[in-house]
Amino acid sequence: MRLTKRLILSFMIIGLSAAGSGLGRTAAAEDERPDAEEYAAYSALITALVKERRPAAKLVVINHRTTGIREPHQLSGMSLTETYESFKARGVDSYRLDRRFDLKIEYVLASEEEGWKLFPDAFAARYSQGFGTLLLSRAGLNREKTEVLIYVLERQGFYARADGYTLRKTEGEWRVSRRRFLWVT
Repeated sequence: MRLTKRLILSFMIIGLSAAGSGLGRTAAAEDERPDAEEYAAYSALITALVKERRPAAKLVVINHRTTGIREPHQLSGMSLTETYESFKARGVDSYRLDRRFDLKIEYVLASEEEGWKLFPDAFAARYSQGFGTLLLSRAGLNREKTEVLIYVLERQGFYARADGYTLRKTEGEWRVSRRRFLWVT
């Protein structure tokens, strides 16, 4: 019975992952991939998440593609209108991520099969000291590149959650300024 519940929960998580992962969307043009400023914001956000939720983690697994956002209105009002409009426009397609993150812990860019769809036990065996798996949206940026809005889908074992984050750049560094909880399993 316990195994059946775990399998059902795993399939639910996989289904939610597929629904929010941009599967079925077209890959965007290579010249539209995330730029250095987006990677700096992603890195600051991931560093903050690891520090807050699992500071002893030695590894974070990041999905190798960004996710498309089906319901961007869930994050309206979290940022400047310009940033939100950028977030909506950029969140349509899935983009390939590169090894351009600046993190203090090791990270792996994993495909859906390698990281996101593994059953939690298989994931734990493969990445035993890991933080979990992160699926990131494209970052919506204002024109001055001082504010970003990012959607994050996070999975640690059977636990999954989605949040929206606004980061502001002050004194040359990105810092989380606002967070909106969206859902959890």
